[in-house]
Amino acid sequence: MDRLRIAGKFGGDRPPPFQIAPGVACYVLPRDEDEARTAFLDAIRAAGETWIVAHAFAAGGMVEAVSEAAARGGPFHVYLDHSQPVSSAELPDVGAMLAAGVDVTIGTATRSGFSITHTKGLAADLPDGPICWQGSVGLSATPGRHLNAALRFSSPEWRDHFVEQFGTLCRLAWEEDRHLQAMPQPPASVDLRVRRS
Repeated sequence: MDRLRIAGKFGGDRPPPFQIAPGVACYVLPRDEDEARTAFLDAIRAAGETWIVAHAFAAGGMVEAVSEAAARGGPFHVYLDHSQPVSSAELPDVGAMLAAGVDVTIGTATRSGFSITHTKGLAADLPDGPICWQGSVGLSATPGRHLNAALRFSSPEWRDHFVEQFGTLCRLAWEEDRHLQAMPQPPASVDLRVRRS
């Protein structure tokens, strides 16, 4: 049974993060939350073009890091679940990102308000290849002490899939949830003339 104990209060003594395969770092939260957040922010700060999907995006310098990187010229595209920006305490965060030139799309996943986008991920183009992130880093203002895991790795195939999924979510949001959008027009990457089959 000891082999199953991997982090924090659950036992184990692996230093954060630990490698689950060559080039794949795994963070187990809540124990590794600080390390995960630092690595995530570093990925944002170092990135070229970046795509982020998040359920929430309010804590720990995330908005500031994205806004600063976008202001330096890195194209940033953020997809937020609708439950994030409707909180009056977090509306200024969306405004700050928009002011910095970040494309922000707000959506309800794929069921017109009957579901949430609970996935968390990032794909960022770097000179040496993409950095990919899948999993939570406690992006909300009140992340609690939830047990989560996050993976950091590099995969051109995963990056391409993530960017394609991002585009589909954005197109659906602009078609079905236009009333939720903070931007007056869709980002240039969202072509509403493309019809789903």
